[in-house]
Amino acid sequence: MPVNKEKNATFTLIIPQELHAKLKKIAVANDRSLNKQITYMLKTYIEEHKK
Repeated sequence: MPVNKEKNATFTLIIPQELHAKLKKIAVANDRSLNKQITYMLKTYIEEHKK
């Protein structure tokens, strides 16, 4: 998958295994990859808390 470097950034997220497992369950339930689920959750959180 090509990456548009002007619009995308990469970073490493280090989280406890327990949180990883919970996020993975949420991702599977929503038919998303773990990365897409985390991206969605961060984007949603930011949009809800913009003010």
